[in-house]
Amino acid sequence: MTDRSKGAESHEHFTISYAGFNRPWATWIAHQLEQLGHETTLLRWDPPRQMSLADA
Repeated sequence: MTDRSKGAESHEHFTISYAGFNRPWATWIAHQLEQLGHETTLLRWDPPRQMSLADA
């Protein structure tokens, strides 16, 4: 039996990094985590156009 099944609450903070077009999915995931009592932060990954994706 794990601590969570015994009723122990473990609230964590999650940072959800997403590409701009995936915001709806990131928002949905954040909502699901918040319903479980966790805190979330959405972070849009938006590298400069001059920089290669590998460098970003």
